[in-house]
Amino acid sequence: MLRRIFFTCCLTCHLIASPSSEEILTEAETQLTQYDFKGQLFKLLLTASLLIAGLAGGAYAIKRLGRSRLMSNGEGGKMRILIRRPLSPKSALYLIETEGYRLLVGDSQHGGLRTLLTLPPKQETKEPPSFREILEQRLAEKNPS
Repeated sequence: MLRRIFFTCCLTCHLIASPSSEEILTEAETQLTQYDFKGQLFKLLLTASLLIAGLAGGAYAIKRLGRSRLMSNGEGGKMRILIRRPLSPKSALYLIETEGYRLLVGDSQHGGLRTLLTLPPKQETKEPPSFREILEQRLAEKNPS
């Protein structure tokens, strides 16, 4: 019995203290009419576009910086991978050129990277004579006039 009386008192107090459903609806309508949907949508789109532009610019910068750092060894010298030949799924041979030297490097899962051969820089060589020069030289040897 005491429970019923207590429950009835609490329910009555709650109904008296709480606003009516009409008051709640009118308050919600005023808040919705005051809310600027277009302005918020514009801010959202602007923020999203700036974020996408920033990410694209950052990716481009990282790509450019990464390429230039991979191509140089810090002292301004260039390093290029001329040829890559896979030997198996987990091993390969690389022909690398740096400062005129050519290095044959082996890469494997168990041995890591190893320099197999180092070729010195190419020397300036004289071009071989053309066919015409050889022919003229032979004809001059046969007919010494």
